[in-house]
Order: sequence, then structure tokens, then C-alpha cells
Amino acid sequence: MARSPAGRYGEFLATNLVQDSVRQVWSFDASLHNSLGQAIGTLDGTSVTGSDILVTAIRATQGTGAVSVINADGVAHVTAPNQPCFAYDQIVASGAHSTAKRWELRVPNTVATVSLDILVTTDFPAEQSVALLPPDTVPSWVRADTNIAPPTDSSPGHFAKRIVIVVFRPTATLADRQLAIAFVNGVVVGGMHSRDGSIGTYYVKVPDDASENGVFAAMQALDALPQVQFATLYVYLDELSSPN
Repeated sequence: MARSPAGRYGEFLATNLVQDSVRQVWSFDASLHNSLGQAIGTLDGTSVTGSDILVTAIRATQGTGAVSVINADGVAHVTAPNQPCFAYDQIVASGAHSTAKRWELRVPNTVATVSLDILVTTDFPAEQSVALLPPDTVPSWVRADTNIAPPTDSSPGHFAKRIVIVVFRPTATLADRQLAIAFVNGVVVGGMHSRDGSIGTYYVKVPDDASENGVFAAMQALDALPQVQFATLYVYLDELSSPN
């Protein structure tokens, strides 16, 4: 299960804020937007594992007084003990919002603004194909004649369709790698690595149409991620002949 602060890979959406000065309770509807290229809350696209939103810190940023979460579904112990946790037991498609849940906070009338730090834990299909060390094999179809695309303005020669080669920075964690591949809705289909495993390349199959725009879009998206050292095409050195 990957963990990530809401941001690049998702967004925490809070609407319909109500400030009840009598009960000294603030309430709002909270949902999670999925910015990955894959569904979240599932490992296979059909079975629900859900997502949890943890409150890792809550504080008054204007005014004085202790603030707290009062209607969490439970507590988690991910980065610290007893972190309030809200469970979203559903699959959220790529680009979609989860169903909203009502959150309630205990906020004294002496407090004017509140800040929440959150952490999202969820599952997605890329977890099934991405390991900390890439495979050491490349399937034959990657190099097959039917998988060769002609040169374009963005490619120096013939290249493999649907394949992006990805090299991660040494500091990239397993979760970093899984999130990157899920970000472009990819599947690791092969790879190569050094004997000691210190250097490795992932061969990632990405969605693409006949125009090959999907490959270039995936490369651009991956190159923008901080955990990715580089993403490139599988280019054939001899563009006049098949690699077979």
C-alpha cells in the first residue's frame, strides 16, 4: 500500500464548511481526487481495498486553543501513534473524486484558522508490477517487427511502440517507483540491472494509440517527477533494419 501526501498524485477537497460556535465544532465534506493514471483503492481494478486519509498534524494557526478531530473512523499508526483516520471504502477511477465524507473538528471559539497535515494510504495496480529492483529480462515482443515505430521529429530513429525506459534515482523508494509508474498508467514488462542491483532500468508499457503520442506524453510526465533520473524511448541503433 503506497503512502503519499495529497498533492501531485491526488488532491484533498474540502467543501461546505460549517462553523458551529455553540458546539464549537467545524464540519466540512471531504473527498479525495485521484490524479494518477490508474484507479486507486484497488490492486486489480475490481476488488475494493479502499483508501485511508490520516491526519498527521492539526493545529490552530490563528488564535489560541487546542483543536482535534472528533469523528474519525478510527486511528492509524503510520508515522506516529494514534493518528485519526477516515476510511474511503471504494475504488476511485483515474481523474475522479471519491464520495465525500463529513469531517468534524473540535475548534474553540478562540481559534480563527486551523491547519491540517494529511497522509493518504491506498492501493493501485502498479504495485503488482513494480519492485525495488527491475526484472532482468525483456520480452521478445518489445523487439518484434510489429512493435517498431518509424522515426519522428522527436525520435532520432526507429523505436519500440508503447515502451518507455525508466531509470530512477538511487534514493527513490519502492513507493516512489510505484507511484511514478501508476502516474502514467504503466506496467513494468521487463528490465535490466547490474549484478549487484545498484543500477537498473525498467521497461514500462504505457497506453498508446497509433499516433505514438502516449509514449511521448508518458516520457514527459515521468521526466518531471523528482524520483525519476530519466525516461526515454527504446531506440534502435540501426533504424534501417529490424533488431531481429
